[in-house]
Amino acid sequence: MKPKDEQKQEAIQQAALQCIFEEGIAGLKMESIAKKAQVATGTVYVYFKNKDELINHLFLRFKRSSILALEAQIDVKQPFKVNFRQLWYSYMNFALTNPAQATLLEQLHRSPYLSQEARQEAEKLLEPIRQLLNEGKQQQLVKPVDNELLLAFLSGSINQLARRSYEMGFELTPLRLEQAFAMAWDGIKS
Repeated sequence: MKPKDEQKQEAIQQAALQCIFEEGIAGLKMESIAKKAQVATGTVYVYFKNKDELINHLFLRFKRSSILALEAQIDVKQPFKVNFRQLWYSYMNFALTNPAQATLLEQLHRSPYLSQEARQEAEKLLEPIRQLLNEGKQQQLVKPVDNELLLAFLSGSINQLARRSYEMGFELTPLRLEQAFAMAWDGIKS
């Protein structure tokens, strides 16, 4: 058996990402992915046994990379609000500069295609962010509410704002970004 070609695998993943971004998950077809990746349909099945495996792989790949980028912004030596600001702006930047990935992650959170294992792994990836929120609560800087409420509030507002930017052309000037951050901070501060 010959080794798998990493370039083909990457082309398949990028094609799937674009297909999901353009058409959504429900209508995703392996043939469309193959055509966009410029490979035979059978080649897609060499790398991923079915659509579910491909979708779960993409979800975890982009979830990991986005969370690791956010974690890199946390500096335990900095005050909570500095870290929170860095985290907020980093996530906003991710959502704005990677609309296909952000859309994929958002759609898959609500998708029946996502396996329980992938969901659980994604939840584990969020632990450093939950720890940061807990630190803010311990310092009485953040409302004493469940972290899931805080995460949903923050990610939902960022995702929607980014979508308005790339789908409707809403310009996110530095002033508007600062206003959005101030609203997020006002929403979680105690």
